[in-house]
Amino acid sequence: MTINNALYSSRSEEWPTPQQFFRTLDHEFHFTLDPCATRRNAKCRRYFTKAQNGLDQDWTTHRVFCNPPYGRDIWMWARKCFEASQGGALVVLLAHARTDTRWFHDWV
Repeated sequence: MTINNALYSSRSEEWPTPQQFFRTLDHEFHFTLDPCATRRNAKCRRYFTKAQNGLDQDWTTHRVFCNPPYGRDIWMWARKCFEASQGGALVVLLAHARTDTRWFHDWV
């Protein structure tokens, strides 16, 4: 697999998930919610946009595919994923393995 150079740019914190990658995961997990989406890139029938703020929504009855914005606030998404999983949701978080960060140790 080739790493896309755009991943090293800071033009945006939002990256759409490649459809084939999502399909592979969805085949195993059967996702019902995409909490970090736009109308154009939503991966699930049920999704939340930035305006709806997925962090403020209830995920506990869902099978969640979370590809959060990659920025300083990623810790909030990691925490939300952890808390939702404790409440009964199945959650897959797509995030960098930042094992040297506090959020990774606290929530992943």
